[in-house]
Amino acid sequence: MKTVNIKGKNYVTVVERLKYFRENYIDWSLETEWLIIEEEKAACRVVIKNAEGVIKSTGTAMELRDEKSSLVNKTSHVENCETSAVGRALGNLGIGLDGDVASAEEVELAKKKQIIISINEMIDENNREEYEAEYKLSELGMLSIGELETIEKQLKIKQKDLLCEVITKIADDEDLRNILQRYKAKALGNIDLKELISIHDVLITFNKPCSKKEIEDLRGCCEVVGIDMDEYVKNHFKKNVDNLTKKEYSRMKKKIME
Repeated sequence: MKTVNIKGKNYVTVVERLKYFRENYIDWSLETEWLIIEEEKAACRVVIKNAEGVIKSTGTAMELRDEKSSLVNKTSHVENCETSAVGRALGNLGIGLDGDVASAEEVELAKKKQIIISINEMIDENNREEYEAEYKLSELGMLSIGELETIEKQLKIKQKDLLCEVITKIADDEDLRNILQRYKAKALGNIDLKELISIHDVLITFNKPCSKKEIEDLRGCCEVVGIDMDEYVKNHFKKNVDNLTKKEYSRMKKKIME
């Protein structure tokens, strides 16, 4: 049977599986049973029976009409659902298998969904129109996996540059030294995107004001070592105690308890 290569692996299409079934299982039947068929979603079960009416295989699928990764579903989610269920039933029967029951169409759709989700997670909703104009977000479902991967790569570079810029603004010199030392990097741009996101989130949290409990805890520590907390904060951080951040709280506590 003819196959389609997806990311280095060959998959058989539903058409090829169905053609093989019709040519080699002449007295067998393939029946569709609709579980759900609505305007917004459809689910069906396909049953394959032999000449004696014994069930030999089944396949189930569900599709949503507003799937962003497949523009076909906007107008044909019912038909697409049946095709997917047929493909799985034939695959479960052993037709067109090469280590995976999923058909070429299912695999491609799954990979496209994964990439489109990744793309949408990187979109700045405040500037969505700008992103729409540049990347045609409403047409993502029509693009090939290769085209989607190109957009994903471009957005990752853009997000990484933005994160580096923000981190540089909210981190002080000590923060930056510690970050680069921890990740053994010469520059923020050399750090993986996921790690940069984590660094950003930690910095945002640490730059938030201390809680009353943290201030009370710090005051107690200062009393133990005989330090005037208000004077210390004023001299070292140039602010009042009530304005201390979580980062300053952590550094001060570590310093006075040494």
